[in-house]
Amino acid sequence: MVDVGILTAAGIRAPDVAWCSDAFLAAHPEDAPLSAAPELCIEIASPGNAMPKLREKASGYLAAGATEAWIVVPSARSLEIHRPEGKVDRSAFGIRPAEVFE
Repeated sequence: MVDVGILTAAGIRAPDVAWCSDAFLAAHPEDAPLSAAPELCIEIASPGNAMPKLREKASGYLAAGATEAWIVVPSARSLEIHRPEGKVDRSAFGIRPAEVFE
């Protein structure tokens, strides 16, 4: 999904990219904005983005129900994976940050 609004505690936010399961789609067929976050929300950092703001958005997606929120920093060839319990080294979706840029 792209350009999808998600209702968070901080207002409506839109990740750069989101992924959801068929079950999520069935549960939210016509929500606009989405009343819950899809399983995976991804922010792609650009030079003008501040990392604290991107981390705040990631926390908002997690609080709204996302399983994971990723922050991709292409210029640094890095990926941060955030889950409700905090920043982790490996995704529940089977991805390790180092694999993204191999």
